[in-house]
Amino acid sequence: MGLTRPILDRPMTWRRVPRSRVPLHRRLLRDRAVIRHWLVVAVLAWVLAALVTSAVDRAETTQRRWGRTAPTWVVDRPVRADEVLDGALRRERWPVALLPAATAQPPPGARAAVALDAGVVLTDAMVARAGADGRTVALPLPDAHLPVREGDIVDVWATSDPAVAEDGTADAQRVATGARVVATQEGGVVLEVDPDRVAGVAEAGASATISLVGRP
Repeated sequence: MGLTRPILDRPMTWRRVPRSRVPLHRRLLRDRAVIRHWLVVAVLAWVLAALVTSAVDRAETTQRRWGRTAPTWVVDRPVRADEVLDGALRRERWPVALLPAATAQPPPGARAAVALDAGVVLTDAMVARAGADGRTVALPLPDAHLPVREGDIVDVWATSDPAVAEDGTADAQRVATGARVVATQEGGVVLEVDPDRVAGVAEAGASATISLVGRP
């Protein structure tokens, strides 16, 4: 028997795959899966672009609405009346449109004129006047009166009794402004007032009905 040559020795021939004569874009259009894929990609790209544009527009709108900012002092924790403000404040930048008209920059050792809540912007009215030479006066209050607590700032109004008035009519007048509540007691209150207001306030407490009016 004669030996046969191994099949590996036979020359190998490659069959050329025929190329499609259909253009690529037409072939893609015939494949629905490919169409759905690119539609999803296009929709996601559009949604992402819309979200970015919306965020940028909101940021620009907010900046135009509030305008420029300015540094201010904000109360960092609750503060009692007459407490030293050192260590109780923090520095923040706030939109100018939101700041009160008379913000304060307290000097070292300044004290609170009233009780303060955390997060409040410090104003001049909240800082006790340096070297204030006030006088304390005790006043009786009617049963129905403004509820106050130590540190509150009030105006004092006096309403005269019509029976003792010359024309027989009640007359109300403000006898003190910016008085500070020093203490409260049964049926009365102790206020700190300017020295030049002591006489008028004391007279009003003895001859008229006292009304306390709160101040912001």
